[in-house]
Amino acid sequence: MFPAIIGTLVFSLIPFIRVVYYSGIKNQFDTSFALFSNYERVWKNEYFRIAFKNSVQLILICVPILVVIAILISLILVFVSMIAPIEKRAMLVASTFAGFSIATIVGVPVGTAISNAFSWRDSFALISVLTVIICGFLYWLVPRNSRQENASLGNQVQLFRDRRIVLGVIVMVTLMSAEYTFYTYVRPIITTVLGFSTTNLTWLLGLIGVTFILGNICAGVIANRFGITKLTIISGTVLVCLLLMNAMFRVAWLGILLLCVICFVLGMPGSILQVMFLNIADREYPEAMNLASSLNPICTNVGVSIGSLTASISINFVQINQIGYVGAIYALVAVFGSFYLIKTSAK
Repeated sequence: MFPAIIGTLVFSLIPFIRVVYYSGIKNQFDTSFALFSNYERVWKNEYFRIAFKNSVQLILICVPILVVIAILISLILVFVSMIAPIEKRAMLVASTFAGFSIATIVGVPVGTAISNAFSWRDSFALISVLTVIICGFLYWLVPRNSRQENASLGNQVQLFRDRRIVLGVIVMVTLMSAEYTFYTYVRPIITTVLGFSTTNLTWLLGLIGVTFILGNICAGVIANRFGITKLTIISGTVLVCLLLMNAMFRVAWLGILLLCVICFVLGMPGSILQVMFLNIADREYPEAMNLASSLNPICTNVGVSIGSLTASISINFVQINQIGYVGAIYALVAVFGSFYLIKTSAK
């Protein structure tokens, strides 16, 4: 919970304060304050008022949905740890993450097709019906009593006293940051840098999404056979791919191939590290199993925030085809973090 709060404050509050500052000055060259006159001119714009109303409605609908989804992801991982024998936990966690990826890849085109054929309201109606059906299955399948221990927040955060957990969090956050330094601009990379048409964009994004799913599936096999011992190789592969981006983006199909390879590799660490978090908590910190189950979404959100923020700042100083060099900095940290994590776990 606390890492999520810190991440929200750092990567949401600070940009918000900056936006408020810029909204109160005349322009970037004349920094004298004109706070209320700026807001008054904007508020008188009819299109702004329409957009403001729609944005507020969207926020009121989407924020609770995103909160519920984040909670459900953690609860699913808790449920996985409860029902799966430890020797099958790796594959079940990997399958769970693969399910999230499949839902994302299949959901977008199916939702778009329904919206085009009927209306966007019909796509939301279908989602609502499916949600009710799934709730019925969950009520029927999920056990009423769990073997987990009740623990206070103080007992749960003891998990972070374990150096392996801290190193695992660092590796996961830095790899997610490395991913989103380029994935934030994946659409302009495909269309502008590589030169593919917007017609090809949908199926190319689908292809990249499939590589994520394959990476999730392979992660289960790797975690089952090797545990975390291949994390340094995975992080190193990400580092090499990021360093090669500028050169390989000069040829369109080589660029797509590189994006598929790096996304395939980046589909692995989340499952591998989440299995490690669950195994450590199960053996040594059973009262912290809930927190251990939440580490993946927490690290993912923090990493996405850091990577997106870095990308938005870096694009002012480097060309979009050179953005891989920026992500390589985070990947290098992940390489060293993975090395020390494996070394610490071997003791």
